[in-house]
Amino acid sequence: YSTLFGLFLSAFAFIMTSQYIETGRADFDASLINYAIDLSDHLSDDKSFQIILTVPSSERKKAFPFVLSQTYYAVRSIQGETLLKSHKEFPFHEIPYNASLPLKTDYTHRHLSFDAGKDSYRAVNLKVTSAGREVILQVATSFNSVLDRERNIKLITYVMVPLLIVISSVFAFIIAGNVKRHIKNLMDIANSIAASNLSKRVPELDTEDDVAELSRTLNNLLDRLEKSFKGQENFVANASHQLNTPLAIIKGELDVLESKDRSPEEHQKFLKSLRECVS
Repeated sequence: YSTLFGLFLSAFAFIMTSQYIETGRADFDASLINYAIDLSDHLSDDKSFQIILTVPSSERKKAFPFVLSQTYYAVRSIQGETLLKSHKEFPFHEIPYNASLPLKTDYTHRHLSFDAGKDSYRAVNLKVTSAGREVILQVATSFNSVLDRERNIKLITYVMVPLLIVISSVFAFIIAGNVKRHIKNLMDIANSIAASNLSKRVPELDTEDDVAELSRTLNNLLDRLEKSFKGQENFVANASHQLNTPLAIIKGELDVLESKDRSPEEHQKFLKSLRECVS
């Protein structure tokens, strides 16, 4: 039962972990798209029709599940030409882009993941309109913190939880086996007790558990049975003693009656004497 409960608990933990990871990624993507929408409100054109993006200081005061210093942006034309990039240097070549996707009429944004060396990034491509033309605003940020958190959660759920369940199951088997051994010993001793050895008792354990209580209950039962059997033996002995005296008298009277011929009056006298012995 302990192992079966552990298996159900593990399955529940796996499901909850998967849901937590999925929800965490969805929240991260939602925050990333919201940040990209905030940036899109500050896109503008200069006199030479060059796109300008000025990140307001108010954005740095907001709470995001990513570090703004590790967040980069770029603006592309629908065809994929880079029109603007972050002032800080990219730690990667460029944010991936597929020019065929924005041509779809139902395209609004698209999340994607990519690796740059040992680091992982999450990006969003957002179609916006600036100065009457459609462009793609790309925002990418480090995804390492999310992956590290997911690895820690998976380590706890997929390794520590099963390990703890295995350990608890082993202890449960040991405890159950110890209890079963004590119960088997009690059963063997109880089965060996008969009317001839009612003074025998099962060993009482020092532990304050159900097995110890069972051993005390069995010994109390044997005490009552022994007293009951001794009471029956005393009754039989007393009854036998009480019967021996009248029987001896009756036997003596019969011997005297048969010793010689008797008259009817003497027979009646002997019968009266016998009735007095048994009354």
